[in-house]
Amino acid sequence: MQEWKQRQETIGIRDFIFSYDGIPMIKSTIARIIERYSKIAKVHRIQAKVLRNSHASYLINKFNMSVLILSKRMGHSSPEITLKHYSHMWSGINESIAQEMTGNI
Repeated sequence: MQEWKQRQETIGIRDFIFSYDGIPMIKSTIARIIERYSKIAKVHRIQAKVLRNSHASYLINKFNMSVLILSKRMGHSSPEITLKHYSHMWSGINESIAQEMTGNI
């Protein structure tokens, strides 16, 4: 992915990972690409939305990304939409914040 991102930046594309011309690819194109390369790699094909959900989950769990930043990154029109789909992933954050606060007050 890093190599692809660098290749994109050389032609001025910075906003979308799955893009050849600066605008996002349509779903069917991404599905065909995933289908083709999963056959080559001899791995189970997954849907593009699973990649999207995995990405969001990774950002929340690894970096504790805020709802506002994730909403913008996912292209949602509002943080409420992001919370509708991903709020369950922040459920353990309260405990980790409490542990970090221990001894600081």
